Amino acid sequence: DIRQMWGRLRLNKRDNILCRHLSPKDAQNRREISIQDNRRTMRIENLAKKRNLRPIVLDEMKQFVRDLMQSLCAEATCEQQVSTLLSIRNRLLEGGSAVQEFTDLGLIARLIQLFGTSVDYNRQILISSCLIAIAAGTSAQTHAVVEHGGVELFLQLLKSSNNTKSNQGLMGLGNITGCCPNCRDMVLESGAIELITRHADSTDVRLIQSTCWVVSNLHRKIPKPRFELVSPLLPAMIKIVHCADEDALIDACWAASYLADMRPQGLQAFIDAKLIPRFLDLLNHERLAIQTQALRTIGAIAVGDDKQTQELIDHGTIRCLIPLFDSKNGMVRKEACWTISNIVASGPLMIQRVIEDGPTIIPRIIDLYMTEVSPIIQKECMWVINNIFQDGTIPQRQYMLDQGSMQVLKH
Repeated sequence: DIRQMWGRLRLNKRDNILCRHLSPKDAQNRREISIQDNRRTMRIENLAKKRNLRPIVLDEMKQFVRDLMQSLCAEATCEQQVSTLLSIRNRLLEGGSAVQEFTDLGLIARLIQLFGTSVDYNRQILISSCLIAIAAGTSAQTHAVVEHGGVELFLQLLKSSNNTKSNQGLMGLGNITGCCPNCRDMVLESGAIELITRHADSTDVRLIQSTCWVVSNLHRKIPKPRFELVSPLLPAMIKIVHCADEDALIDACWAASYLADMRPQGLQAFIDAKLIPRFLDLLNHERLAIQTQALRTIGAIAVGDDKQTQELIDHGTIRCLIPLFDSKNGMVRKEACWTISNIVASGPLMIQRVIEDGPTIIPRIIDLYMTEVSPIIQKECMWVINNIFQDGTIPQRQYMLDQGSMQVLKH
């Protein structure tokens, strides 16, 4: 092609002119040095720009925070304080270093003081919103809210008959309980449980969502809370797992799974509360997050003792699990295999129930192992097969061979 030849000639000519007095290696080194010098210059220029601009931005923000704090601490009308609190809340919701600036300047103590002397509804809501935003920050900021009496303030809001105030109280306690086990236990021991339970059957969507979230947080964190601390929450849990709002239901399912993990007392309380049928129903839920969490909870029950596993199977769990092995979601298939592996680990009686109640389960698990791409799911399938061969009777082992498990062992 003439154009390509001419392009090569032009390129060679240009290289010869540029490198007439240099060897190819020296020319390449010069180009690399030039590129590095240009990059270094750009980096220095950008850094200089940042260094020139950043102090201005920080100083302006700090001055803005100081001005707001002066306005809040000065003698002012209720309307002026509401306007100042609104600006502070908006700044806190943006996050960043402003939250710490406000905290360092004594905002928390001032807010607690204002709340104690205020009867104005708007001012109380704004004060609690500011404290909620701070409690949602770092662990140190959350502890600062607690040390200044934040728990007592949120409990006072929770006692209100006004739904908005009650919701503010729940959100504040939710942020505090989510901080660490010590804060969680402090809320559990503060007398909040009775007030939280009161909102478990609320028709207000915001309240039921916040209630489910707080109940879930009260069961979270490691080490787990003592069972005697969370057991009074059981009446609330029985109600929230039947709520209609899906977002709230996700938190309710998490709370129930945390309770089921508190073996043996928490798991037995879960069974005694007759929650198993509800969670078997949720295995068919259209929303994946709810279905998955319900399945994890069922799997946690299967980890219990033989009596608890028997209780689970007697509710028809095996038949409910069958469709899940064909789920399009890999996590659902994995959790279904994990649940079956826990059931068959209980011995020959449970193995026989799996074979009789779900005649397609073992063949499906063997097929799943041979066709599944995910090694994590394959591992769970292998646990099912291993547990049956290890704990099953000779006829049960023969059944496994008849279903083609030798393919898995060879594989």
